[in-house]
Amino acid sequence: MSEKPLSPPGLVSAPPPARPPASLSGLPAPPPGLPPPPMTPVSMPPLPPGLPLPPGLPPPPAMPSFGAPAPSPLQLDAPMQAAVRKLDAVVVDCVRRTRTCTSIYLFVGDPGPYRAGQFLSIDPHQFPELAHWVAFLEDKKAKVELPRAYSLQSAPGEKCLSICVEAEDYDPKRGAWPPLLSPFLAYSALKGRELVVTGITGSYFLSDDVDQHTDQVVHVVGGAGVVPSYSIVKDELKNGRHPRVRHTVITQHKNLADSVLRDQLEALARAYPDRLQLVPLLSDEDVAGSQRGQVSVELLRKHVRDPGTARVFASGASVTRHEQRLAREQGLEPAPRFLESVTAMLDELGVPREHLKREAFG
Repeated sequence: MSEKPLSPPGLVSAPPPARPPASLSGLPAPPPGLPPPPMTPVSMPPLPPGLPLPPGLPPPPAMPSFGAPAPSPLQLDAPMQAAVRKLDAVVVDCVRRTRTCTSIYLFVGDPGPYRAGQFLSIDPHQFPELAHWVAFLEDKKAKVELPRAYSLQSAPGEKCLSICVEAEDYDPKRGAWPPLLSPFLAYSALKGRELVVTGITGSYFLSDDVDQHTDQVVHVVGGAGVVPSYSIVKDELKNGRHPRVRHTVITQHKNLADSVLRDQLEALARAYPDRLQLVPLLSDEDVAGSQRGQVSVELLRKHVRDPGTARVFASGASVTRHEQRLAREQGLEPAPRFLESVTAMLDELGVPREHLKREAFG
C-alpha cells in the first residue's frame, strides 16, 4: 500500500475551510485566506517566555502522570509535555495495513508544532455508536472512561496527521475489560467523519542534538510498536535531518501478513540505503528477506555498533497493571513481555538507561 506523500520540508499547511466538506478523498487544497477551525485549549494556554503569571491566577493544571490509569501508548521514561489543545478533524482516508491495523488520515489544517514520534488522544465519548458501551463500562468501573492515545504515523510537514490503530483483542489475562475504542477506529468506515482529537504530546522523539552524541539510532520494536519509530525515521530521512546519523530498525512480528508498515519501511530503505538498515524478524514463518526468530542479545550485539553511545528506541507490548495485579495475588512476578525483555537485553549489552526511550503498547 502506498504511503501518503510528504510536503516539501518547511512547507506550512494552508488553513482549513471553516467547515470541511463531507468527502475529501481527493485531498483538495483548502481555499486560501480562511482562518483555521476553532481550537479549544485543554488547559490554560502557555504564557510568552519570561512573562510572569498574573497575580491570583493559579498555574495551569498538570497533565496526568504516567503512573496513573492512562491510555495506550504509555510513555515510560519521561513526563508528558503540558502544551496540548483540541483540534477539529475530518477523516479523509482509512487504509487497512494488516488484518487488525488501519491507518487513519486526519485533516486538521494547522496542527501546530509537533515532533515525529509523539501521539494524539481521542475521547470515546464523542461517538454515539459507543455510548452504550461507555455507559456500561463506566457503571462497572465506577469511573469515567479516559481518552485513548495513538502514536502518530505522520511526520511534521505532511498535509494530514495520521495514526495507525491496531484493534486490540480481549484477553482476560491482559486486561479486566474488553477494548473500547481501538476496534471501532480500526474496523469502522470513518472516511468523511468529523471528530475531535487532543494533542500533540509525548516524549518519544529524537533530540535536536543527537548527531553531537552518536552516529547511530537503533529502533527495537514489536507489532504496532513500530508506528512511532516509523514516524521518526520518515521525518529524519525525508526531511533531511541529522544526515550523519544512521538508523537501524529491528522489527519483530509473528508473520508477514501482520507486519505493520513493512512496505513503507522497505520503500524508505530503498530510497535511503546509506541511512536506513532494516532487520525484520518473523517468529512464526520463514519468508525471504526476513530472519526467523525473535530479538536476542546476540542479534542486538551484532547491530548496535557502540552500546555506550548509540541511542535506542524500544516500543511494543508491555506488562499491564492487570497482569501485575494477578501476579501479586499469586505471589509471583509477572512474565516479561516484549518491552521488558528488550530492556533487559539492552542492560546486558551495556546501553545506558539515559540513552534509551521506551513506549508501551496495548
